[in-house]
Amino acid sequence: MREPSRQPPTRVGTRPSTRPAAIADCGGQALDRPERLLVACGDGKAGLLGLSWSGWGEPTARATGRGWHVTCEPSCAEGREVRYPVTVTVGGLAGGRYTTMRVDAPQSADDPVRSYSLDTLGPTRRN
Repeated sequence: MREPSRQPPTRVGTRPSTRPAAIADCGGQALDRPERLLVACGDGKAGLLGLSWSGWGEPTARATGRGWHVTCEPSCAEGREVRYPVTVTVGGLAGGRYTTMRVDAPQSADDPVRSYSLDTLGPTRRN
């Protein structure tokens, strides 16, 4: 007679949430479904917040939230923070880590679409 499994049964129609996926922050810490992410590692004047993810652990994951950056008017030191809605798409899942990120921010006065590479030391803007 076979030993009964000691693992709890998985309900039909559910997927385990143990799929490895992460994004590294500017300090190199691996983040799982980050709610906040600094995207300007050099000067700390831009980021994402309030991110709500879907599809995390899949080849492509998406989030909605808010973007923010400090304007450089009249200067970067005297600029003010502006916020706007964003849609974030991460992809290139390799070795348990997302490697690309696209931020769509149609209401931003800056670039409405930004592309980043994601490595072990955080996001790097590509456009």
